[in-house]
Amino acid sequence: IWFGSESGERALRRIARLADGWMSLGDPTPDLPRLRQFMHEAGRDPRQLMVRGPLVVGDGGPAAWVEAGKKLQAAGVTHLNLVAPPDVAPLQALPRLIEARHALAQALG
Repeated sequence: IWFGSESGERALRRIARLADGWMSLGDPTPDLPRLRQFMHEAGRDPRQLMVRGPLVVGDGGPAAWVEAGKKLQAAGVTHLNLVAPPDVAPLQALPRLIEARHALAQALG
């Protein structure tokens, strides 16, 4: 069961007790240490929790996307949600998202 939520203490404690995965409404990395602590307190192994984090596919190109993906992965994010920048039209965003997916899959596995 994946929980999509904000990062207040009440929500994080519920996630720590019950969730298999967490979809943060924003960048999850600042909240992961606190969430891991709550999981320990709940008697659960934090390594078992899947975490989805957003990665904006901005103008930096594949090298920047891979670097951002590696930072998220190092922080404990297990799943990436590729997001087009809000100022990019859908028809222009799609090729960029596809390129990012291939670059990230190759670099991160």
